[in-house]
Amino acid sequence: MIIANKGGIYMSKRWMKRLLLSLCVVALAVPSFSAPAAAGGEEEGGQPIDTTATTVTTTAEPGVLLAQDSFAGEPGVLHGASGGLGWKQPWITQNNDTAMPGYAIANAAPLTYPGVLTGGNYAVGGRVYLTAYRAVDISASGPFAPYLTGNNYVGKHGVTLWFSALLRKEANNNEPVFFGNDWTARRLQFGYTGASSNDANGVRYWSMNLDGQVYRSNVQMTAGQTALLVGKVEYGPETTVSLYVNPDLSQGLPESPSVTAVTYSNLSFRYMVFGTSNSTGQGAIDELKIGTGFHAVTSYSYDAIPPSPPTLIEAVQVRQQSVSLVWSGATDNVGVTGYNVYVDGVLTATTEEETVELTGLEPLTLYTIAIRAFDAQGNESAASAPFTLTTAGALAPLEPGAIFAIEPFAAEPGTLHGKAGGTGWSAPWVVQNNSTALPGFSINNASPLSYPGIAADGNYSTGGTGYLAAYRQLDRASALIAPYLNTVQSIGKHGTTLWFSALIRKEKANNTNFYVGSEWSSRRLRFGYPGAAANVDGVPYWTLTLDGQNYLSDAPIVVGETALLVGKIEYGPTTTVSMYVNPDLSEGIPEEPNVTASTASDLSFKSIVFYGGNPHGESSLDEIRLGTTFHAVTLAEMDYTPPTPPTQFTVVEQTGETVVLELGGATDNVGVKGYRVYNMGELAAETEGTSVEIANLRPVTTYHFTARAVDYQGNESLDSDFFTASTVAPEDFNRYNFENGQLHGFKAISGTVQVALDTSVAYKGAASMKVTPTAGTTGIAIDNPDPMFKKGTTVTFQVYVPEDTLLTAIQPFIFGTGWAFNGKYVEINNLVKGEWNTIEISYANGDSPSPRLGMNIFASGQSEFWVDSITYSGYSDPDSAPPAIPGNLRLTSKTDRMAALAWGPSTDNVAVTAYEIYMNGELYTIISGSQTSCRILELEPSAAYTFTVKARDGGGNVSESSNQVSLVTDAPHALLAGETFGSQAQGYLGIDLGENQFKRLTKLRFYVNNLATVTGGQFQASLEQDSGYANLYTIRSGIRQGWNEIRIDDVKSFRYFRFLAVKPGVNAFVTEIEYYGADGDSVPPSSPTGLLVTGLSETSADLSWTAAADNFGIKRYLVFVNNIKIGETADTSFTVTGLNPNATYSFTVQALDLAGFLSQHSQPATAATHMANLTLDAVYHADQGRVIAKGTVSSGAGQQVSLVIMDANNQILFAGQIRSGYDGSILMSVPVGTAAAGSLKAAANSLGADGAQVIITLPSN
Repeated sequence: MIIANKGGIYMSKRWMKRLLLSLCVVALAVPSFSAPAAAGGEEEGGQPIDTTATTVTTTAEPGVLLAQDSFAGEPGVLHGASGGLGWKQPWITQNNDTAMPGYAIANAAPLTYPGVLTGGNYAVGGRVYLTAYRAVDISASGPFAPYLTGNNYVGKHGVTLWFSALLRKEANNNEPVFFGNDWTARRLQFGYTGASSNDANGVRYWSMNLDGQVYRSNVQMTAGQTALLVGKVEYGPETTVSLYVNPDLSQGLPESPSVTAVTYSNLSFRYMVFGTSNSTGQGAIDELKIGTGFHAVTSYSYDAIPPSPPTLIEAVQVRQQSVSLVWSGATDNVGVTGYNVYVDGVLTATTEEETVELTGLEPLTLYTIAIRAFDAQGNESAASAPFTLTTAGALAPLEPGAIFAIEPFAAEPGTLHGKAGGTGWSAPWVVQNNSTALPGFSINNASPLSYPGIAADGNYSTGGTGYLAAYRQLDRASALIAPYLNTVQSIGKHGTTLWFSALIRKEKANNTNFYVGSEWSSRRLRFGYPGAAANVDGVPYWTLTLDGQNYLSDAPIVVGETALLVGKIEYGPTTTVSMYVNPDLSEGIPEEPNVTASTASDLSFKSIVFYGGNPHGESSLDEIRLGTTFHAVTLAEMDYTPPTPPTQFTVVEQTGETVVLELGGATDNVGVKGYRVYNMGELAAETEGTSVEIANLRPVTTYHFTARAVDYQGNESLDSDFFTASTVAPEDFNRYNFENGQLHGFKAISGTVQVALDTSVAYKGAASMKVTPTAGTTGIAIDNPDPMFKKGTTVTFQVYVPEDTLLTAIQPFIFGTGWAFNGKYVEINNLVKGEWNTIEISYANGDSPSPRLGMNIFASGQSEFWVDSITYSGYSDPDSAPPAIPGNLRLTSKTDRMAALAWGPSTDNVAVTAYEIYMNGELYTIISGSQTSCRILELEPSAAYTFTVKARDGGGNVSESSNQVSLVTDAPHALLAGETFGSQAQGYLGIDLGENQFKRLTKLRFYVNNLATVTGGQFQASLEQDSGYANLYTIRSGIRQGWNEIRIDDVKSFRYFRFLAVKPGVNAFVTEIEYYGADGDSVPPSSPTGLLVTGLSETSADLSWTAAADNFGIKRYLVFVNNIKIGETADTSFTVTGLNPNATYSFTVQALDLAGFLSQHSQPATAATHMANLTLDAVYHADQGRVIAKGTVSSGAGQQVSLVIMDANNQILFAGQIRSGYDGSILMSVPVGTAAAGSLKAAANSLGADGAQVIITLPSN
């Protein structure tokens, strides 16, 4: 579990244990291969027994034996023989052959191998090229169920299975003898396959046949001699098969197999097959086994031996409702894999360790505990000797509370200055003078402080140096602290009580003072040791120092021993401070403190201070806590556990606009403080008790509510189940009737005017709204009134004006959208005074919903009048129109356990208040009408589901169903496990998959305790632990209380995954993070092929190519011209522009896949652009002495054109360059001076174009 808050990240013990268990590797000794001799030196069946003990020192993976056949049936025909473990049906010989001689069970010459126990029987064959086969048990409850593919064959990708058998070839010839799987395909066989197993010299070898290819081992086959063949099959898209021939079982699993091969074929199976040659007596088989580990298929036989019982049970901690036990481990012939713990005969816990914590016990109760060990095969030991204990007595009645701040000093060891961590603080620790000197104030872990009932993590703080103090500011913006702030925003408001606690230890036997207290500048309150003044007859005592006065407790200080100091501060004009020293936390709050004192001084504070003495090493401090009760500051650790959801909902009162509920049924590890009620996801009301009133509802309407329980630490439960409550028709059946203490949000909007409920005058019912304006123009209104105040309705006000009024006029109004005004100006002289008057206005301008409903008031002096029963035409008519059907329901994301849906919003004549989500035709959940998406969790993997959505309005009307969405969830995603890294001081915590372990993330699951605190946080991944992190998901909106599940579509593989809980200005609070992943992309795409130039112009080339292949997908293509990248595209075509005319280019393309891998360049395609066409016209203007040259270049805009003008003697009069215009046009005005009679020559050239030349004829003189 990862816990992130303003102070950093914690890893809870529950999460740490889960992680450690997932990484746990149990080293188990392989049993010796000798067995105790039966009477006469033979075992049952007459087989001699090797009585020589073999000492084994290797380790092995125990594994589970899934299937075994020892051919223990009566000798005779093999067809129809059964027995053994893990099989679906008896042996079948092809053609149901029962002819003898043929496939049979025999016992004349048993097969023997050191370390393998056989029963003496075995099978022989064969006959006319037949084989014998037997189906394994693939039922849902069978041993092979976890290893089945989607079509129920054994061999699911990602699993490894082991096969073994004793084989013997009876004759020295080339006839085969083998065992394998699936008799029809026979893609995998272990044994001797015939002449193909011989080398060039005719030497025969044990081999394996994989897809018709024979792979010889390095072990020769000797006729008449038993061999043990062990096969290992690692299933996947690329399946690896290994064969171990005649392994030395006393040494466990050999370092390397005798032969290994790889296939891409499907090796899944349902049958095991045994085959020999055409004639009988060619081969024999015994002890055919399938299992999950080498040891499982090479041990004596099916493990039916249970472990020994555990011994020496000991209770290391006994509490009121829990107990921690340890015991001595059991032993087993293969290996102990876990323990079942029984309390009063009932299985209560299972653990892989030799320790357990039992919870949920009753105080002062006798329990009998027994423990049984079990092994990998499921054998359970006899029970341990009964262990009895009595839980501790019940706590004194506790007063639950909240912790405002806690400092466990969990940051990295080193200087204290600048260290953060914990929760409830607004800044890191500050040592006076910003001192970071060491030795000095620091965080250490060499000698942790410990106290019964307080869970400290091992780190602590020591000080000090140079008579300096260290202090830390509290987070006074915290909602928990807010009720305790006084008028100057210091903690310690009169009438409140705060509790403080800390673990503290005096390290040296001297008179050096040290303390922990509040407000470092004034230091009016200290708990600790003030020096020699606290000694009595040379014995130091823990002391409360208040305003410089020392108040000694009756508890002496023991040097080197941790003490728990608890302070109680009761704020008031006279503030009382009490100190409790070393209270017995199993007994709750002591009846009396150890010392009490009072002061009239101001003890309010903003920071906590620690003075450690001088020189360094005089004292140590840990677990500073500030909270609301004794119990809150003495909990074992900070309460992050939310209550259970409420289960009891009773409607105790209903009116037209309110319902009163009684809630209950929630439980909490500390205590339930209150409840919050939500109306379609929006907070409707909350209470610190069990009774809550929900107001501002519509009359005669049924509501669907959920509720959450809240504990004293502010942890909120998950949502309860939906429950309904309905309002009734009120006595004054008008929209705003001011009954039940409701003003509905009416307030002053201009001038000085007051509104208040009043019972002296009422139009209907018992109350109305009294309005008291001053002289001038004032106004009252309600913003965003009931949406049923709609355009086209008549709005009615009831107004009562007394006889002696100074009112001159009133103007009831309602605005339409865009603040379009609708109102009526009514002079008071036109109203009947002393009676109720009805004023109607027509809602004609602007559309609905209305942004404001109210009244402008005009008075010559302070006045008063009353308003009641504001309503609209048709209000009493119930809303019977259902909402529109939600549109375009669609699946936006899914995993193996989650489906995310979204849809278009519905509309309604009033308002859509909720959406009902149906799964497989049944109502699954109801969400707020403001949401148009939903995540469905806790689905089953590889399962089919259908979903529809309906819209609901406030009148209880429900739309027709949306379109149906059908889906099949993913196959199970794999949970990733690794070593943790990071810390709260670093602001992140993650897992390291290990060396050479890389996975792509497929989904995230994380648990949110308190939705209100989640405002950020990033899940990241990298190939390096300290750098290069890519952001995979940022927590934003759309998450929910409890578990959240997010699909991650990133094919890149990473080794390190972390949650970055703290970023500047962005904090997140989540618990229990789970990463799921799969093999990622580590292969670049193939090169694009078939690159062609499909079109050319003077300046462009059209390219096309055949798509590259990739195991995850192509993201885009990179286009190169003469080895320079000039563009990218997601298509398999591209137009290259900006080329030069009449030029030859080489084009290549690279593919980029989704993981960022680049392919090799494609084969180049070479082409030359077309030659451009250049035209030129030139005229000499004698009056200007200029040549005006015009023309075009077909290669278009921006082409460089050179122009030269020469006289008849070829003397250059002008040479220059110009860029063509947007349409390829050329225009130059060139000064050439006065030209003699004759002609000029103008010549133009452009890159990639034939030159152009014109003769300019000059006028004669």
